Amino acid sequence: MDLIHEPTGAPNDPDDWFDIRATGMRSLGILPVSSHPDQILEWAVATWGLRSAPNFMVTDIIVNVDGGAPDYLVEVADLGLFTTGTIDGRMASAVFSLNPRPGAVSGLLEFLVPNTLHASWQSIPILLSDLNFLARVNNQPKIGLANEPFTYFVVTTDLETGSFDVSGLGSFNAKKASLDAFPNIIGSLAAGASVSITAIGGGTGGLLLVYRNNVGGPGQSEVVTVHT
Repeated sequence: MDLIHEPTGAPNDPDDWFDIRATGMRSLGILPVSSHPDQILEWAVATWGLRSAPNFMVTDIIVNVDGGAPDYLVEVADLGLFTTGTIDGRMASAVFSLNPRPGAVSGLLEFLVPNTLHASWQSIPILLSDLNFLARVNNQPKIGLANEPFTYFVVTTDLETGSFDVSGLGSFNAKKASLDAFPNIIGSLAAGASVSITAIGGGTGGLLLVYRNNVGGPGQSEVVTVHT
């Protein structure tokens, strides 16, 4: 059975379906952004190909908080790979310490995440408080008000072949995002309708827009350059 479906014009090679097109990140929560327990860090990864079987891709994000060795691994994979070791069909996110202390908690399961068929994007959310809990029990740097922007890179892996792709290095300040958008989430939009999005702040790069319910093909994400 062919589990991979690629868009028109993409290489006809299953090893290319998970190639990274763009990555982005945001911080959100019910309360204002700070150290509140509800603060969520969410990455988005857009790929060039469509995934007929979403849970056959593992997405890893390696996070470096203080500029030394990498500190944390954020991962989205099939839920069963985190629990029973067998494929479950649902997908989940998790966060792990890359330098755990003996006997300390080394990882936490986070959220069930969308495993939409024929998707070319992946959502990777975690609770910031859980990452900082791992920081505390493993004596590692936390993401807090005193921290400069942390860096990260993304690795996508095809479970069938073991092939993988690696993104470039990104950076983000969870406490003071240099570039934001309002509205941050658009619940629904009728066919042919439009909505204005206001860019807040500035800096290099742009905004990654992800269309979570777009089933029209590979155009499920867009990078918008912001001129400041």
